[in-house]
Amino acid sequence: MLSEHVKKDAVVKLYPSSLEAEGAAGEENSLLGRGRMRNIVSESEIEIILEEDAKKEFQKNICYLMYIFSAQEVFLCSCYFKLSYLEKESRVLQLEVVSPLERVQRRMHQRVSCHSKIQYEVVPPEDLKKHLEEENAGFGPDLASSRDSIVDISGGGIRFTTKKPIAVNDFLFVRFEIMEKKQPVEIKSMGQVVYSGVLRNEEKCYDIRMKFIGLSEETRRRIIFFVFQLERDSINVRWQHGGGFA
Repeated sequence: MLSEHVKKDAVVKLYPSSLEAEGAAGEENSLLGRGRMRNIVSESEIEIILEEDAKKEFQKNICYLMYIFSAQEVFLCSCYFKLSYLEKESRVLQLEVVSPLERVQRRMHQRVSCHSKIQYEVVPPEDLKKHLEEENAGFGPDLASSRDSIVDISGGGIRFTTKKPIAVNDFLFVRFEIMEKKQPVEIKSMGQVVYSGVLRNEEKCYDIRMKFIGLSEETRRRIIFFVFQLERDSINVRWQHGGGFA
């Protein structure tokens, strides 16, 4: 039931239905519209306020995928566009929900910008098992002194910049902080590099993308919740500074 799981002001994202459901939430290039839940008219009809994509034309004969971000969960459903109108210079979409809400199991794909210091060390393949078993292995106490920074984060991995080259498929042991209840919480994890490239506009600076491996479900849950909070806070700031989604 919509009203049981979805609250007013929940973040909403719309994608074309041609995307694979489990990957769509991370495909920002395919994002058609982002906004907030304005009103649950009925169990099959909702209204959302678009954030900034006021010029996008939705069609009545096309089915769309809608992701709804609650405080701790993500839901997916299919919907059709019914009509749109302007309210205080913001565009409101009225949508018909045509499928049951489905909890998204692959929530790790949701990726958001994040600025945090990170420490890492390259782990030889023969030492991988040892590092996976020793949660407190490695590193000194001074994370703040690190010159390397996280660019974005998801429940599946991180992207960060560093002055040292790292090879694709290298194993890394990383240490960084997330926020929980306005307090920093340290995360340590193993990962594997899936992309390594030189940043265009910075000399000798490398763009590294790493997937988590061996991450406990509890740690993944904490990271995903942190990602959700970043997403909600980002939209809250744009809403407050613009007086709405302009």
